[in-house]
Order: sequence, then C-alpha cells, then structure tokens
Amino acid sequence: MADETTVLPAEPHAAAGRTTIADKVLERLAAGAALEVPGVVRHRAGPEVLSAVTSDAPRVSVEVAGERLRLDIKVAVEWEASAQEVAAELRRHVGEHVGRLTGKTVDRVDVAVTALVPASPETRRRVQ
Repeated sequence: MADETTVLPAEPHAAAGRTTIADKVLERLAAGAALEVPGVVRHRAGPEVLSAVTSDAPRVSVEVAGERLRLDIKVAVEWEASAQEVAAELRRHVGEHVGRLTGKTVDRVDVAVTALVPASPETRRRVQ
C-alpha cells in the first residue's frame, strides 16, 4: 500500500490576520533595548517624595502609523561616555531591536540626552 498525502486548501479567513501591539508595549521594548547600549543608564531625577516632579530615564514615546513607527527616546548617559556615540548606537540598536521583535518598520529614532550622570561603582570596576 502506498501512502497518500492530501493537501487541504487553507481556509480563506485563516490567511488574513492582524496583530495589534499597544503603544505602551512598544515603549517598554524600546526602553529595554536602550538600556542594552553601553553608556546608557537608568536614572531618576527629582525628589523621591514628589513623584509627579521626577523624570525617569530612559523614557520613550512612540508614534504609530499603520506598520510604521517613530520613536522618541530620552536617556541619561554616563559622564565619561561620548553622548554623540551613545546616541548613534541607540538609534541603530533600538531601531533594529524593535523592528525585529514587532515586524514593524522603524522609520526614525530621535534621541535626547537629558542627563549626564557619574558612572556607578559597578561600571567603574568594569572599565578599569
């Protein structure tokens, strides 16, 4: 007896689909990717008790137009790092990372360095 294989056509509605990713999820993906870039640090500016006055970094906002994204990232950078080099690496890394994970096209990544902070003791040990 020979094996028979039957190929069934896909159902018309099975091929069509849509995935929606919330803006907050896109923002968190980008913020996580930003922290992977050497020189970028997590930073909280402002008094701890007045949380409305504080500003956390990295902070990301996203604009979505269909399958295209524009990211605006505000980061704190270690004092010893070149802000220009860190910003260039942020644009490249965050754009690739978010694009790869979401399947969307990242058209633009704008970076603003909002703080220069001293390197942490762990970072100083790693650099020396």
